[in-house]
Amino acid sequence: MTKARVTFVAAFVLLGALPPGVEAQVLYGSIVGTLVDPTDAVIPHATVTIASRETGARRETKADSGGRYSLVNVLPGVYDLRVSARGFRTVSRESVTVTINMVTRVDIKMEVGTMTEQITVSAAGAILQTDKSDVRTEISRQEITSLPLSN
Repeated sequence: MTKARVTFVAAFVLLGALPPGVEAQVLYGSIVGTLVDPTDAVIPHATVTIASRETGARRETKADSGGRYSLVNVLPGVYDLRVSARGFRTVSRESVTVTINMVTRVDIKMEVGTMTEQITVSAAGAILQTDKSDVRTEISRQEITSLPLSN
């Protein structure tokens, strides 16, 4: 074998011996969505606010020019989401659940109206993960404390 082949084989063997990459634990979730009007035209630069039901903490963001918004690194919990835009009725979604390492999609169709009108939609649906294709499991505190011990 030539010197180049030996070097190539040695490098290949060394690369195969490296440990696999380690993934960090994710402690946050995300809320994303698109804002449209009744004709399905996007609503740019609307204000999107979430408020935690447990702590009362609030976060706010603006939709981009394509009507898309994204709130990343959101602590897990239940949130109330509110969207307001000039010339449209304010829309609220109650009980939006954010879980660890999941993207929660909340698309909003806003109605034309004045700033003083408000629509509140309250419903709970099944959480279906369509933005990520990974598999995850959450272990509750009760499950951890009831694990069998070796002693």
